[in-house]
Amino acid sequence: MRAGDFPNLQFTKAAVFNCLGETRLSVGREIARPHEALRLACHTSCVDVGSSGCNSEEFSEVMARNGTQQTEFDVEPITRQKLSDQVFDRLWEMIVSGELKPGDTIPSERKLMEKFAVGRPAVREALQTLENKGVITISHGERSRVNELSANIALDQVDDVAKLLLSAQPSNLEHLKQVRKILEAGTVRIAAEKRNDDDVRQLRELVEKQKAQLNNPKGFIETDIAFHTAVANASRNPLLQAVTRPMLTWLFEYYKPLLHWSGREDTTLLEHTKLVDHLKARDADAAAALMREHLDRSDPLYTNSET
Repeated sequence: MRAGDFPNLQFTKAAVFNCLGETRLSVGREIARPHEALRLACHTSCVDVGSSGCNSEEFSEVMARNGTQQTEFDVEPITRQKLSDQVFDRLWEMIVSGELKPGDTIPSERKLMEKFAVGRPAVREALQTLENKGVITISHGERSRVNELSANIALDQVDDVAKLLLSAQPSNLEHLKQVRKILEAGTVRIAAEKRNDDDVRQLRELVEKQKAQLNNPKGFIETDIAFHTAVANASRNPLLQAVTRPMLTWLFEYYKPLLHWSGREDTTLLEHTKLVDHLKARDADAAAALMREHLDRSDPLYTNSET
């Protein structure tokens, strides 16, 4: 539809702006709902229609000729957005587009205020939101800087929510244990193919370190997490590395110390030693089978306090 379809109407950009209150509309280019713009303009006298007034019959005829059916309630509502959210969106677009790259400093608050024509509170709130999401780092006395984005940053955003979900829904603990079995059995298979000599050496050292923690439940558990994380690192898959540590951290919050001191720690150390042997031999099948047995045996050690 074009303004030329209405010979008696003289359109002005300001008229349509005032009529819809939507500054993104402009005459002379395609708009989202042209018939609404014209109909509202006509009936609210926002457009100069000349001495003859607005000819509704002509209007309806042109609308029909253009295949546009008039409806009374198809105007999308105008939503208000906080200034800080708008500043956040602009900065986000600058980061996504590469205008602001990892390591780049964010313009000063004053420059952002001038650039976006907003006050300091809106700028500060937007920057704080970006930092909360791990996208930038704010340091006192220094300019904010764009972070190198990684899977670890993304998972950090769900850490607290995941812990809350596990505590609120006890059944989710069983789901997490199931995910662990699937994930780690597949991870160790890849690690058997991708590992190098340094990986094997590090895993041997972690087994010895875990032995030294036999009288320290907390230290034993922390070293266990480090061992399984090192297996994930040997896969050379950054996503597996990023997922494994937080998953184990969430899981070990439900580890029962009472059950820990029942002779099972020696079995854990023996299984870890055999697992390193399979990785060194690049025996993916044996490593995956042992990992499944290892996790099945330890499964009862992780229980909800209410069970």
